[in-house]
Amino acid sequence: MNGHAGVGCYSWAEDSTITYVMMVNAANSVEFHWRDTNTNKTATEEHPINEWVKASAEISNFNPATSLAYTNYFYAQLDDYTINGYNMSWGANKTTILPEGHFVVGDELGMSGTHLSVTAMPDQGGGNSLLVFYQVDGNDITDYTRDLLAGQWTSTNIEIPDS
Repeated sequence: MNGHAGVGCYSWAEDSTITYVMMVNAANSVEFHWRDTNTNKTATEEHPINEWVKASAEISNFNPATSLAYTNYFYAQLDDYTINGYNMSWGANKTTILPEGHFVVGDELGMSGTHLSVTAMPDQGGGNSLLVFYQVDGNDITDYTRDLLAGQWTSTNIEIPDS
């Protein structure tokens, strides 16, 4: 792995003993690795138990210092400084990036290697919203928000006090 990018993880799927880790390799592609911790299952060559396995899913052209995040979608910064979201199908050795659901967050480029934080939360209309936080200038935090499923991004600058 390249040693400069962040590490992402996903481990809270209902009724699952499979955990995932995402890392950027030396070619600046994101690799997805999984591990099934259910020792009551019988291991197979295709589905080992308690071993890290590289999934076939991989995405290229990332900023070598990108932060990685997952909440409903997988997020990372591309080498053009855009923050992108990807719709994933988690399935251990069958983990894939779904072609539908890829999007660019907001309309401002992130600072190179910006820290990235994401969450989903209930909104006032009874639905859910995605919130993506990253830095544009280096002395700021911008919050991009949209409906969980689709829609226009809105942004709010979060003031950072001098002291």
